[in-house]
Amino acid sequence: VQIGNPTIPLAGIIAEEFCRDVTVGIRPEHVRLNLDKTSGWRGRVVSAHPYGDVTHVKVEIEGIHLCALASTETMVQVGDSVIVRIAPTHLIIFDDQGVRLDQL
Repeated sequence: VQIGNPTIPLAGIIAEEFCRDVTVGIRPEHVRLNLDKTSGWRGRVVSAHPYGDVTHVKVEIEGIHLCALASTETMVQVGDSVIVRIAPTHLIIFDDQGVRLDQL
């Protein structure tokens, strides 16, 4: 899966016929935000709303908005630069018809 320059290899093999534009789903609790300079996608926080022990965060990466849940210790604010990391096992891939593609 590629967004800009960094890529995430899929956790499994998807048939070659599906190697094209796909829709990727991810639950916000599986998105990790780092403020340090680790590898991942560079993004900017466009909204941050505290909610109990987590903060609902929306990050923009190259025109794509991604929702994440961050622990309150992370303390992100609107305008902050963050590094976004997603484990490949948490990606949900759909074809152009909206059918979920099972990873082998």
